[in-house]
Parts: sequence; structure tokens; C-alpha cells
Amino acid sequence: MIKNNKLIVCLMLIVGLYSRNAQCDQGPLHTSAMGLYVSLTGNATGTMGPGVGILLSWKERPLLGLTWSLSDNKQTVAAFGDWRVTEGSIEKTPLQYYLGGGGYGGVTFKDGDVDATVGARVPIGISFLPARHWELFFQLVPMLEVLPALGLRLGADLGFKYRF
Repeated sequence: MIKNNKLIVCLMLIVGLYSRNAQCDQGPLHTSAMGLYVSLTGNATGTMGPGVGILLSWKERPLLGLTWSLSDNKQTVAAFGDWRVTEGSIEKTPLQYYLGGGGYGGVTFKDGDVDATVGARVPIGISFLPARHWELFFQLVPMLEVLPALGLRLGADLGFKYRF
């Protein structure tokens, strides 16, 4: 539990420093957005438990993320890359929808063992822009695990992004 608290504090510091140094026309590392999210279940680490992560994007194409699982009995780190295929507005609402495609890879450390996971993902989400530069989102992420074994997973993420 202490490891998880340290991780959350580190993520908050990174976002704070990143946002403070951002310019309106272009963010650090030439990014267009940066955010934090919580995986409610089935995150990109290949585990079925919850996780937290950082997002970076360049004009929404591509969107890169780094995820950590919050499981007490193992430590898992993963990265993913998504590309939005289509997006649009939902009529008569302040919501927008999007559909993307991408891949993920993760490494799990448990009791001296190391396991790798690789797969494809299809994020399907809705987003809300409550204020200038801010985006709140929720997405369902069907995933096809390729390694170590073929299998289907379903993830759900909730988070926010600051757009530059």
C-alpha cells in the first residue's frame, strides 16, 4: 500500500510540474496534451485489477500512455500507443465520441518471476470539455492479448487531460 501511495504522489508531482511549464500553443516535448487516468479494470498492464497512468499526446494522434497496476501482490508496468480512427460530437449534448486502435505491452514482477504481455487494443470512449484546455473522458477498451497466450480482455478507464 505504501508503494501505491508513493506512486500516486509521484504522478501528481509530474503532472504539476508539466502543467506549470506548459505553453498555450505547445507543451513540453512538443506535446499537445498531458493527463492522468485511472484504470477501473482490465488495464493495459495485462492485469484485471485497477491501475493508474500518465497520458501524452501529439494532436490526439498518437496517444501514448504509461500504466502501473495497483495490485498489492505484484508490480506491473506497461505502455500503450493508440491512434484515433474517428471522432465526432454527440448531437444536442456537450459530449464527443471517439474510436481508436493501438497496441500495448506490459511486464509483471511477482515473487522473482517476470512475465511479459503484448496485445492489441480498441479504445471506444466519450469525452467532455468542461473548461478551456481540459478534457474529461471515459472509455471502454476491448483488448486482444497475443502473448503469453491468446485471449480477450475488457478494460475501462476514467481520466482527464490538459490540452495545450
